[in-house]
Amino acid sequence: MTVRDLLSHWGVRRRGSEVVTRIQRDLAEHNLETLPRFDQVAIDDEILVRLSTGVSPSTDEALPEPVRRRPRSRRQSRIKHLRQALVIQNKPTSNAHPR
Repeated sequence: MTVRDLLSHWGVRRRGSEVVTRIQRDLAEHNLETLPRFDQVAIDDEILVRLSTGVSPSTDEALPEPVRRRPRSRRQSRIKHLRQALVIQNKPTSNAHPR
């Protein structure tokens, strides 16, 4: 998920100080955190939302480098839709009942 995706769950597009505080509070109430911190990377960088470990990463601990999200190409979009179609086609039919 990108930071932009995360923000959309709160109905916002920007990370002002009040928005950051509200999202951090809401995540903490549900024992969640982002890695890396969503307020310390670019808005289109990928982040991971995970259960909080309760331990702040030390300065010696290597954090994953933010992944810059590239715009999806038409080919990638087509492949995604193709995969979805294949999954639907390969689902078992409801008519087949074991006897």
